[in-house]
Amino acid sequence: MRNSRFKPDYLVMAFALIAIVIGAYITFFESEGFKKTKAVIVSVKEVSDPSASNRISHRAEVEYEIDGKTCRQFLDAWSPGCKVGKTIDIAYDPADPMKIRGGSWMGIYFMAVGGAVFFGTLIVLIRKKKR
Repeated sequence: MRNSRFKPDYLVMAFALIAIVIGAYITFFESEGFKKTKAVIVSVKEVSDPSASNRISHRAEVEYEIDGKTCRQFLDAWSPGCKVGKTIDIAYDPADPMKIRGGSWMGIYFMAVGGAVFFGTLIVLIRKKKR
């Protein structure tokens, strides 16, 4: 039988690096050129979501003012801390003020999990080589 050169540890590390890159893009570059402002959560709606464990998802609608014009839009992410009346920071695209980002920690999660998996796998590989 041939000795296989396939190393699953390296594949895991490659996927972890991809997660880190995706997280960095979401966190640092997706909203490049956006301006920051304050917004108030005006409603939280339950919507049907077949991919959610309980088949229900939540969407928070915010109200904010840009150049004297009041805008309303749904956040790109929701967390249990989204309560009606709460003031939050958002970022909006000056070319299209209805395009907003706010409250999303997804990029940070990708980087944290990717980093943990990458370095965990690296430690396992180093320990294997010492044996």
